[in-house]
Amino acid sequence: MQLINYLYTHSLALAFFLLASFAAISHVFSPLPIIFLLFYLALSIYFPRLWLVAIPALLPILDLSLWTGNLLYNEYDILLLLTLAVLFWRKDNTEKEATPPYQLLYWLLLIAFTASFLKNFWPLLESGLQPDDIYQSNWNSLRIGKGFFYAWLLWPFIRRELYVHPKLSQRLLATGITASLLIFGLLVLWERHVLSALPPFHDRYEFLSALLDFSSTYRITGWFTEMHVGGEAVDGYLVSLTPLVVYLLTRQLRQVEFAIISLAAGLGFYAVIVTFTRTTIASFTLSLFVTLLVLIVSKRNSFKSTHNAFLPTFVLFPLCFIGLFLGFKLAGYQALLTGLISFFAALLSGYFLFGRNREWQWLGIAAIALLTLSVVGISNSALESKWHFFSYSDAIRLAVLLSISHVSPGFLLGRIAKKQAIPLKNLQIAAVFIGLFLFLAIGLSSTRFEQRFSEVSGDLSTREHHWLQMISFRTPDSFSSAVIGEGVGTIPGLFYQNTLLTRSLPSFRIAEENGQAYLILGAGEFNFFQKIFLEP
Repeated sequence: MQLINYLYTHSLALAFFLLASFAAISHVFSPLPIIFLLFYLALSIYFPRLWLVAIPALLPILDLSLWTGNLLYNEYDILLLLTLAVLFWRKDNTEKEATPPYQLLYWLLLIAFTASFLKNFWPLLESGLQPDDIYQSNWNSLRIGKGFFYAWLLWPFIRRELYVHPKLSQRLLATGITASLLIFGLLVLWERHVLSALPPFHDRYEFLSALLDFSSTYRITGWFTEMHVGGEAVDGYLVSLTPLVVYLLTRQLRQVEFAIISLAAGLGFYAVIVTFTRTTIASFTLSLFVTLLVLIVSKRNSFKSTHNAFLPTFVLFPLCFIGLFLGFKLAGYQALLTGLISFFAALLSGYFLFGRNREWQWLGIAAIALLTLSVVGISNSALESKWHFFSYSDAIRLAVLLSISHVSPGFLLGRIAKKQAIPLKNLQIAAVFIGLFLFLAIGLSSTRFEQRFSEVSGDLSTREHHWLQMISFRTPDSFSSAVIGEGVGTIPGLFYQNTLLTRSLPSFRIAEENGQAYLILGAGEFNFFQKIFLEP
């Protein structure tokens, strides 16, 4: 039996290695993929668990299909195939593994998906070479389906690592996930021209206007090739990874780790906003809700020990959040920044001044100073606002109310935390959560999202019509279609055959007259774009 297992695992490893090698050798940018393959193979020999970091970390950048033109597979396939080759080659067949309680479901998923996959992929044995149009051919099954098979093959190895080396494997996965979101966040900043606003930085608003531009119609795509025809590749990535990074903030972390993970979470929230996708926001909210439930369950003992502080903290943080958001909506970013500084300064003052001699005197001085600074900053922001008009007296009244809503909760939270001996580190977690959700609320209140939300009814009607239309394209009276569908990756082809082929498609041709070439457009809807290079 051990010999059979040995031959099975090593045969699979060899097959995966040959596929990875073929993809690297035949690559457009060869020999660079070959060098990458050998380098990753050498590192995997010395660091057997490198894949736990590499697979999530390299996901946002290891897709060069936009440059190579190959839509069927990309460089990430080379990484996954080589990883599977190493894992199956090193697999210990003598080790007895614990049988998971859901093993039946694990195999049923494979059978169901494989049946749907083969229904569309099987005709490839007769159709021959790869066509020019991947999306409307049987090859689309392979383009979409390979992701499921990668995950299915990798899961037993991930489960084993989590079972045998839980702390180490969790730490490595957390490192890879955090690095992935950091890399993707930087790509988003580059894509939105935020990074290009950093070097000159002549105008103090230049960087902020690029960073906080939530009104433009441009929606991020990252380096995900699938996004060149729209889709949800970026949305699925963000909804899956960002809540995990948020959850990591609640773990035992060193200060440097906490700062890096906070930055990654902030970039993730920012990327979610600039997708400007309503279903992403809805699913992201659901993911965060599940994350908070897991946090509450895992920290229930801590909450019991600080039950006297939990309720007032639960009330004060939302009050401060509302005050900060109102300050932003009515008086702009300067009021928001002033409010944040006032709140955190008051929190630290309440924490460090509590219990000292003549504490009320020092707290009083700190309160007057913070309220004065806050009123000046917020009133000045309100008077300069181009979105709202305030008289001088109205601006002062607004600034006083907002300043009290920022400073008072800060002092109370600081005093409660000190009295209940809550570590300051726990407060910084809550502060980061306030910042993240405040950032999300600001993005969702933008004119772009207001427009998107106002179009929900009409867009939903369009989508419902499209869904019903696609269901009507199924093969009639087919038992296999009723059970496993038309097959993985068949929707683009079905839509084309049943709709676009019945329309009069637009046409164009290039003509020439007196040595001057020009373009002639035919009938039909035809969006024509041309890049024009302007001299400086």
